[in-house]
Amino acid sequence: MGAPHAGGGVRARIPAACGPWWLKLLGIVLFTLGFAPLMQATWYEIGATAVLGTVAAVLAVTADRIPRYATVLPLVVSTAVSVITIEVFARDTSHGGPVLLMLPALFFFVPGDYLSAAAAELAAGYITTGAIRLVYSAFLLVQLYVGVLLGLFLTGTSTRALFDIAAASDLPRWALFLSWIVFTTGTLLAFAIPFRLLPPLLLLVYVTVAVQSLATKAIGETAGTFVAAAVLAAAATRLALRPDRPPRLVLLLPGFFTLTVGSLGMRGLTTLAGGYVIEGFRDLLKLVTIVTAIAVGLVLGAVLAQPAVTSPSAEGG
Repeated sequence: MGAPHAGGGVRARIPAACGPWWLKLLGIVLFTLGFAPLMQATWYEIGATAVLGTVAAVLAVTADRIPRYATVLPLVVSTAVSVITIEVFARDTSHGGPVLLMLPALFFFVPGDYLSAAAAELAAGYITTGAIRLVYSAFLLVQLYVGVLLGLFLTGTSTRALFDIAAASDLPRWALFLSWIVFTTGTLLAFAIPFRLLPPLLLLVYVTVAVQSLATKAIGETAGTFVAAAVLAAAATRLALRPDRPPRLVLLLPGFFTLTVGSLGMRGLTTLAGGYVIEGFRDLLKLVTIVTAIAVGLVLGAVLAQPAVTSPSAEGG
């Protein structure tokens, strides 16, 4: 997971996976399928993601066995996913924009968590590490963006095809609810996290999603995301204080993914490339705003949840 192709941020600090390759492959596929309804709540999106996510997973597992190939994995994956999407799944515009069809399969590689972690480190005063992480996450994002464009060029498709319109939802509520179970299970398998941690991690995911949804309805998306990030950080920090619990970073990981916004960066860049300037800059501005909200929320939640430390002078006084 610490390898460049695996993303970054919280992921970069999770111990490297050591499970069987096929479990990681299955994990990435479930990871992408669980994320798909967040892009478009349609059965077509899930079906396309099952194919595209499998292609991405095969390429990721192959990169584990061929280290020299790992450095260009985001470019290779996004090119392959772009070509297949354009040629197979994006022929009918009623199924939504091609980028929305591609994004679930690319989500494992999109550095949304890296961007958020970089902003959190900058907010906490870790300037050097935060700046390095921010530059690297931007580089990963550009690799994915260039791969999408290469897919268009290889198929002879105009960049005007990169419109950002979602299809009408046809998923029932129970499918949306169960998607988070699929997503969390995929996260555990993809990152070789012990399966016994599924209950607490799943609980943190549902709490984060519920808080974000309710707070967004009450006070808006940016403030709602800030509150959800603070609650997630506070809950993970308190749970990690117990000696029988895993490290805070492991507890944060699945819930953190529900807040990350790397998809906004991809959508902004590709929308700009398609000539939709206003919509593209709107997505990029939203990216900056939400990343900042997540970063500050994570820092605040961790600070508030830390146990009070009594100073020696107070004890003696």
